[in-house]
Amino acid sequence: MLGTNDSRDVSGQCVPKAVGYITEMISHARKVYGKNIRILVIAPPNIRKDALVASKPIANEREANLKALEKAYRELAEKLDVKFASIYGVVPDATLKGDGVHPNPEGNEVMADALLPELVKLVSK
Repeated sequence: MLGTNDSRDVSGQCVPKAVGYITEMISHARKVYGKNIRILVIAPPNIRKDALVASKPIANEREANLKALEKAYRELAEKLDVKFASIYGVVPDATLKGDGVHPNPEGNEVMADALLPELVKLVSK
C-alpha cells in the first residue's frame, strides 16, 4: 500500500509514480520468492480534508489522487494477477481528527478489521 502521503503530489505524477513503485515491488518480490508469491495490493485510506494541516489548501486534489490511486491499483492488480483490496472510505472521520491523514488507534483497528478477511483469503489458498 502506497499513496496516502504520496497524494500530496499534485503535479499529475502521483498516480503514475505510485503505480510504478508498486509494479517494481511486485516484480522484485516475484524474482526473489517466485512468481507464485501471494500479493495483496491495497488502495490507501481516505483522508479528512477539514483536519489537514499543511496540505489543507490542496485537500480536494489529494482526495482526487486517492480515488485515482484506488482505480489504478485495482487495474494494476488485475493486470499483474494479484489480489486487491481497498480501504478508501473505511476510516471514520472521527479517527482522523489529529491531522486528517493518520488514523488514531481506533482507525487503525477499523483498517485491520477491513483487511483481515482479505489477508485470510490470501493465505488460505
